[in-house]
Amino acid sequence: MGSGSLLMVVAFFYNLGIAPVVFCLVSEIPSSRLRTKTIILARNTYNVVSIACSVLILYQLNSKKWNWGAKSGFFWGTLCFCTLIWAVIDLPETAGKTFVEINELFKLGVPARKFKSAKVDPFSVKSTSEDVIHGNLKEHMETSIVDEGQSTPSLINK
Repeated sequence: MGSGSLLMVVAFFYNLGIAPVVFCLVSEIPSSRLRTKTIILARNTYNVVSIACSVLILYQLNSKKWNWGAKSGFFWGTLCFCTLIWAVIDLPETAGKTFVEINELFKLGVPARKFKSAKVDPFSVKSTSEDVIHGNLKEHMETSIVDEGQSTPSLINK
């Protein structure tokens, strides 16, 4: 009973604190062309892993199955520690960076742990008009109508 109650308290604070960060990471890090597919893949993976974790917890706490009881905390603690190590080493810091800068850092092969200190001039990025002419991009500049007949260029995926 005590282990189950403690797991509920941990889940409450996890969902209150760090859990929503995943949605920010999934929407900021992938390139704009792959963002939708990445979000779909990440969300489906999250759902499958959540089901697996729920089954694992049931086996760990059930006295007729594995009967780990409070010792299951060592399993989850080790998993959290490994995730922390991965986050420190391989999760890029995107705070204060535009999508163009993030894409350029990935193109340049900057290691994820150096994203925070890396400087990229977004205006020095090669113009997309050359890529459109050569057929390298599917994004084209078009004109969209805005209030009172004024027009502004917008980036539209075709």
